[in-house]
This record gives sequence, structure tokens and C-alpha cells, in this order.
Amino acid sequence: MEAAPAAADSGAESTADETSTDEAAGEAAADTTAEDPASANAESAETNDTAETNAAAETNAAAETDEAALAEEPDPVGGLVDVAFQHVSFTYDTTIAHNWTVEYLANPPDEGAAPSFYSGPLRMVFRFSDYPAPLSNVEPVVYVYRIADISSQNEYKVANLLGALLAKGAPLSNYKSLPFLPIIDAEQSIIAQPKYVQFQSGSGIRYLTVVGDASQPFGADSVWYTFQGLTSDNKFYIAAVFPLASNIFPEQPEPDYNPETFGDRSDEYILLSKAALNLAPRSAFTPRLSRLDALAESIQIVEEQ
Repeated sequence: MEAAPAAADSGAESTADETSTDEAAGEAAADTTAEDPASANAESAETNDTAETNAAAETNAAAETDEAALAEEPDPVGGLVDVAFQHVSFTYDTTIAHNWTVEYLANPPDEGAAPSFYSGPLRMVFRFSDYPAPLSNVEPVVYVYRIADISSQNEYKVANLLGALLAKGAPLSNYKSLPFLPIIDAEQSIIAQPKYVQFQSGSGIRYLTVVGDASQPFGADSVWYTFQGLTSDNKFYIAAVFPLASNIFPEQPEPDYNPETFGDRSDEYILLSKAALNLAPRSAFTPRLSRLDALAESIQIVEEQ
């Protein structure tokens, strides 16, 4: 049996592709993303899985005890980088990255193609260089969507779902999946360490997720941190996604991994993996979760009147 899972620069001139905004907006208005992924996201977020709820309650309680025991463990110390572009600003620690870029994008998926991180309606995109999780194929990014720009898109369904979730305020561990932008053609296999977050201009949720099915063991690059938030005036949706380097899962499958029989135990494997993520101390992740939480909490969006 398989083992249980153990372009603008902050240091230079700010540049942005503002000249392409009008053209991009036209593209975003003309095209929409695929229907099914957003609908699946919205429906699955409302599903309450009793077995996973009980497991989550137990592991969350244990995780709180574990976190309390590690409360005095210091995080790595870095400097602060201030990010400001147009109406958006936030601050992050240099243990996350040193430099950042920003641009506007509007690139709906090609007809018949599945949506992905690299497609979507008009949005502001912040990227980060010198990021300390090189194994992942997913880039660290903060998206800012104007609700008016996605009102006819499937992303709007996700925004409505998040708004309803924030208004209800139910324990996040009750949900099998949670709102997530950008829309991608993959399911959330695991939700771990979810919590509500207040940021400078509104409220949201943050959680760890493993995306994709459990047809094979998760790897060291499988865990993502995400923050999904709405401004208090409901004019903007913020989605931050940061891949995490972690020692929870191995870089290579265990020696006794058998692809022919692994699928038969995938449900058990997912529950064990979820428990491992919920119990993981903050030192198990790079960047540290507290640093990413601080970034999310610092986001401010102020439009000129």
C-alpha cells in the first residue's frame, strides 16, 4: 500500500500594457469562457459531504492545536515590497518575490478549447519573479476582475457564489469545493485550512487546494494557496493563486506505487492527504502561509470619484 503523504517592475519603472486595454475589452465582450466548468464550480461548492465534514472537523481541531504549539516559531524575515498600479495596491514580503509586473489581459479560450490559467475575460494581472516554488507549472499571480467586465461571462457565476458564501458565513470546512477563479478545466480534489479573510477593501476566503483527480499520487508541486475576494462595493473580484513548495507529498511516487491498483484506494488516499494538509505546520510550506495571508489582507482598491 502506498505510504501516506508525509510588464512593470517594483525595482524599476512601472510599465503596463494600458494601450491594449480597449482592444482587450472588445475581445472580452465578444467571447465567453466554457459553460460547464463554472457551473460545476458553482454546484459543487454547495455540496456538503458528511464524511469529509467530520474528517475536516477532527483535523481542523488538531491543526489548531498544532499551530498553537508552533506559534512562537519565527517566519523567515524579509523586506517589504509596495505594489501600486492605477486603483490597485498591496504589499508583500521579499520571501515571496522581489519583482513584479502587471498588465491587462483579455484572451478567451479558442473555440472548443478548455479554459485555463492562461485564458479569460478582461482582467488586471500581477505576476511575480524570483518565486521560491520552482517545481510548479502554475505561475504565482494576482488577478483583479472588474465585475462589470465579467457580468456576461461564466466568471460572474463564481463571483455570485462567493458573495453568497460570504453573506452566509457558514464554516468553510462544510464544503467539498469553494469558489475559484480563474475558471479551469479541473476539479478541486482537496480543500484544506480554509478560512475567511478581511482585506483592506472587502472580504474573501483563503484555502489550500489540490486540483485534479487522484488517479496518481500527488506530488511536491500539487498544493496551491488561493485567496478569492470581493470588494465591499461588489465592483471588483480578486483572485490570487500561489503554488506552494511543500514536503507533504514526495517529488517522486513511493517505490511501492502501483498505477494499476492505486485508483482502487483513491478515496482513502484523498482523505489521508487532506488530513496531512490540515495538520501541516506553517514550516511545511514555501512561501509561508502567513506571508501570503499578509499579502491578501493588504490588497486595496480605490477608484477615483
